[in-house]
Amino acid sequence: RKEKETFPEAPRPDRDAIRAVIDALAAVTGLPRARAGRTGTFALEVDGKPRNCRLSIRAVAGGEQVVVQVEQPAVVFKTPADVGMPDAVAERLAALLALEKGLVVLSAPPASGLTTTFDVVVQSADRLLRDFVSIEDAAAPPREIQNVKPVRFDARTGVTPLDAVATALREYPRALVTRDLKDRGLAVELARLA
Repeated sequence: RKEKETFPEAPRPDRDAIRAVIDALAAVTGLPRARAGRTGTFALEVDGKPRNCRLSIRAVAGGEQVVVQVEQPAVVFKTPADVGMPDAVAERLAALLALEKGLVVLSAPPASGLTTTFDVVVQSADRLLRDFVSIEDAAAPPREIQNVKPVRFDARTGVTPLDAVATALREYPRALVTRDLKDRGLAVELARLA
C-alpha cells in the first residue's frame, strides 16, 4: 500500500496492563512466565498472509524488555526478468539452455545474487523434459530445486567432486549443474563432458 504509516502516541499503560500483555505474548509462544532471557516464535496473519514472528523477553534495569520481530515475506524470483536480466540476454540464455551440448557458466562477485540467479536460470530450463542432476557439496547443501536430483560430494568422507560426477553419470542425466565451481578437476571434467 502506498499510504504513509503513522504511529500515534498511546498513553503509557499501567504495570498490570503491561504484565498482561507480556503474559499473553509468552502464552502465545509457549514461553514460561517466570524466566528472563526467553525467546520464542509465533505466527500471525497480516493482510491475509501468514508472517513468522520472533518474541524476545529479557530483563533490563527497572523491568523487562519485550521485542517482537516480524519477518518480511521472502521475495520469490521466478523468471530471469525478475532478477533484472535484460530481455535480449534472457532470450540468448534460453537458447543456450535448449542446446543438446554445451557449457553455461554464471559468475559474479560474492553477495551479488549469484545463487538467486543460478536458481532462476535452472528453474527456467526444461527440467520436466530433461533429467537434471546437481553436483553439490554436502557440507553446505543448497536449497532444492524441483526435478533436479542432488548428488553430493563430501571432503570429510573422501568423496570428491569427480566421484560425484561419476555417480551422477550413472543416472544418464541430460544436464549436470553445480552452484559452486571451485574445484579445478570438476571444472575440467564438466568442460570435457560438454
